[in-house]
Amino acid sequence: MKTWMRRAGAGLSLAGALAVSVPPAWGQPMGLPSMGAASSAELSPAVERTLGQAIMEQGRQDPTYIGDLDVNQYLTALGRRLAAHAPQALAQDITVFAVRDSSINAFALPGGYIGVNTGLVVGAQSESELAGVLAHEIGHVMQRHIARGIAQQSQGTGIMVASLIGALLAALAGQGDLAMGVATFGQAAAIDRQLGFSRGAEQEADRAGLQMMRQAGFDPQGMLDMFRRLMNASRLNEGAGGGYASTHPLSIQRLSDLENRIEGHPAAAVKPDPEFWFVRARLALIQARDHADQQRLQQTLSSEARDLQGPRQAAALFGLATLDKAAGNPAGARARLEQAQAVQAAPQLDMLAIQLAASPAAAVEASAAAWKRWPHSQG
Repeated sequence: MKTWMRRAGAGLSLAGALAVSVPPAWGQPMGLPSMGAASSAELSPAVERTLGQAIMEQGRQDPTYIGDLDVNQYLTALGRRLAAHAPQALAQDITVFAVRDSSINAFALPGGYIGVNTGLVVGAQSESELAGVLAHEIGHVMQRHIARGIAQQSQGTGIMVASLIGALLAALAGQGDLAMGVATFGQAAAIDRQLGFSRGAEQEADRAGLQMMRQAGFDPQGMLDMFRRLMNASRLNEGAGGGYASTHPLSIQRLSDLENRIEGHPAAAVKPDPEFWFVRARLALIQARDHADQQRLQQTLSSEARDLQGPRQAAALFGLATLDKAAGNPAGARARLEQAQAVQAAPQLDMLAIQLAASPAAAVEASAAAWKRWPHSQG
């Protein structure tokens, strides 16, 4: 996410201006933080929200930002469904957005903004796996770990809060965890202390996330399955840098804690949203930038369309129809679209039907029908 930092100059300038009026605050004790509310003296929710809005104002101009309305609507609805069951009230509304990046990662920004890489959604094998990562990030937002981390650094090093916010933004934008962000500002003495807090904060977010998942109707096993996959991926790519494990340190201790908390609970009766598979297919299409990527994606989608059933099969057909349309084969696209519509209804299918309409009049008619069928779809 280095490109985000090149766009965040205005956000950093605003952070400096806001920080002038922010008094220094005492940090939280070391070790696993309690589930109690964090102090907001060092960075009030209003200031945090303003900072997040400034970052997003710049970030939306970045070419990796995905402005697809239905994608971000689905992700935000999923995040808010989880947040409604947070163990304690959130100071910020949750807004989730997608970023075109094939690495498996997600990150929290000030003000309740959560970014999700396309690689994370495409790599998820169920909606509960995606929900597990989002619930973890919401746990960070709920506990106001941004404000608490700044308070600790202010106490321990005397660094200006504006510099700490800059380091935090560098970290949350994908350049490593908070300790590494602080190190880039020449504050190497703060590394070990911040890492200790970071590990505790990660475990705290895990526990809060599990509770949200259970109460929101997702399978907590999804969080564990995703974290295991992420840990295995980090081992295979050790030394390559980036990825979720580099910004959210995974450990056997964390996985064992999750296993212990899941064990003994009855299996969740999950009702997944079919739209997950269409959003996943849409992001896979956006992520495939060159011909080689598109060829590999076409092979994957062809296998899924042939071997799977239900919403996942329909989503694969949607992806193949979109590739046909992009390749200048509208007849092939319409044929695959009809196959998908016979399996599952989805707003993404109706939007593609509008784009494939034979005439402007037909497109208007299809749009009116889709609006009635999906009145809440922003797309």
